[in-house]
Amino acid sequence: MVDLFKFLSFMSHSNLYLSFATFLSAFSTSLILSAPLDFKIPFILFCGVFSFYLMNRYWELKEDELTYPERSHFIKNKKKIILALILIFYGCTIFLTYLKSLNAIFSLFFVTFLLIFYTLRIKGKRLKDIFLVKNLIISFAWAFIFTIFFITESLNINKEFLIIFFFLGAFTFINTVIFDMRDIEGDKKNKIQTLPVKLGLEKSRKIIFLINFFLTIVSFLIWMYNFLPYSFIIFFTSIYLYLPIYLSKNERKLNLVADILGDGWIIFYGALGLLLWL
Repeated sequence: MVDLFKFLSFMSHSNLYLSFATFLSAFSTSLILSAPLDFKIPFILFCGVFSFYLMNRYWELKEDELTYPERSHFIKNKKKIILALILIFYGCTIFLTYLKSLNAIFSLFFVTFLLIFYTLRIKGKRLKDIFLVKNLIISFAWAFIFTIFFITESLNINKEFLIIFFFLGAFTFINTVIFDMRDIEGDKKNKIQTLPVKLGLEKSRKIIFLINFFLTIVSFLIWMYNFLPYSFIIFFTSIYLYLPIYLSKNERKLNLVADILGDGWIIFYGALGLLLWL
């Protein structure tokens, strides 16, 4: 059991868990968008997310000392390796994206700019310190990453694209609040105005429950009326999210709930698509 916990911690701190989850997500997104799966896309997602999050954790090392000291210690002890991995995997992301299309390159640089810009300090302040701005930017960026590489050639922003973009962004928003619940004490010290800092853990939990309940109802109706191909994937993903929302009541296990079960919605979403592909 101890070895399993160490393995899960390593997968989470190194970002391999989240990167693999994003790799899987391509299978479901391609089905829902009725888009052929170019197998460069899962590898672009894996390499891109791996490099993006290592960058983020490297830049925010001091902040993590307050919000998540265990992860901070992991990164601090491997700084040179982390820098090398960032260069290698971001380089692989650029190369694979270039092979995909010129529009894909522009999309990659846009996401890179967005994720860097929101962490920069301008006159001592960052966008991420403003109430809900961090959550909204991350939600938009993730929805963009999940979907954009399927339409970089056609640029066909149809109703199917907008629906899946909305749901993936909303699922991500819920997940960011679960992470904010875990980081509440460090965010207070860093003066980051998150939902749990403003309203407390219990109210935040009720809010994301209500958001997910709305998503469950809407996705069920979309499925029943066959408004979107394979929309049952979205519905069952919303059902899965009740698990980390409910278990977030156990404040002593919020690290595990956030890192494994919170990000686990992406694994669940992608695994459903993979099963349908097999």
